[in-house]
Parts: sequence; structure tokens; C-alpha cells
Amino acid sequence: MPVWREVDIRKVQDILCGQDVPLPRNAKTDPSYTACCEAHAYGLYTDLAKQARAAGDTSLPYRLSIDCSVSVCSVNAISVVFTKTEHTGESHDAISQRTYNFSPSSNAAFTLSGIFSVGSSTYQQRIYDAIFAEIQKNTGKYYADYQNLVKFFDLSARWYFSEKGLTIYFNPFEIASYSAGIVQFTLPYSEWSDLLKINPLYMG
Repeated sequence: MPVWREVDIRKVQDILCGQDVPLPRNAKTDPSYTACCEAHAYGLYTDLAKQARAAGDTSLPYRLSIDCSVSVCSVNAISVVFTKTEHTGESHDAISQRTYNFSPSSNAAFTLSGIFSVGSSTYQQRIYDAIFAEIQKNTGKYYADYQNLVKFFDLSARWYFSEKGLTIYFNPFEIASYSAGIVQFTLPYSEWSDLLKINPLYMG
């Protein structure tokens, strides 16, 4: 049966900060949060907005929001999902997602290759097949050359554990238009047990 643990957000913060990850604590009460984000290489502020502020121009429209959620917190794995929304005066907000996956026992980050018991060529092809099968259900939602685009982007930077399975995601404009939003494909643990070394929902 699933072995869940209560989410200790302070422990999650400590681990992520130790890995140089800009984890939002509480933007409303922690004044150091904005300063930390500005200084971080994650690029929470665009160069254009930063240059305008440095020149004393406060007219440039700019808004930033970050949603941070813990998608899985078990004895085997913790996955944290950041969704960033920026507005810099363009017709659309810039939306992107970034995820971090690590072991709660060792605090070490998981790699995509490290969670599989087979070589990268084997698990990558199976991931591609699963994604293409899902896309085939509604090809009109994606760019015509979606197969090349899916293979172009680095899967190792686009995954996290969810309650339902291993989730692969793509940000807007990567394999589909902006209107499609962040496109996600969830690979059920039950269908991938023969390849996965880690199932965050169970002891093992």
C-alpha cells in the first residue's frame, strides 16, 4: 500500500536551497524572497525589465508570480513543481514550468536515467511511443512536426513524479501553441513497473 509522509515544507526548503534552487517560501511575508529571486540564475526577472528599472524607468509593465507545489512526498521520493508566470507588456504572459526531484533520505537529486533499470535508448523510445500515442488522440492541438520537437527537447529536464505516474511536460511553444499551455503526459506507474527502479508510492 502507498507509504506517504507528511509534507515537511521546511525540510523541502532546506534540501532545495542546498541544491541552489530558488524555493518560494512566502512572498507576502518574506522580504528576502524577491531579492533572492532577482539574484538567482533561474532568471525570474527578464533582462529588459531589469535594465529599465536600473535606468529609473518604472513605466515598463511587469508582473511575476510563482506557484510552488509538492506533487509527491513519500518515503521514496519528493517532487516539487514550480510554475512561473511573467508579464512584460507582451500580448501573452510567459508561462513556464520547472521541476526538482530528490530522495528524502539522502537529499540527493534524482536523474531521469537513474530512476530506470534500462539504458537511455530503451526508456526514451518507450516514453516517445507513449507520448506519440497520446498526441494521436488530438493531433490538431500540436505542431505538425511534433515528433521531431518531442525528440529535440531534453527529457531529463522535463519530468517529475505525480500521484498517478511519471509525468513528462513541455512548456508553451515547445511542441504546441501558447493556447495549449503547459502540455503534460503522465505515464502510469502500473504500466512502467518493468522499467522503473523507483516507485514513489510504495516502499521498495
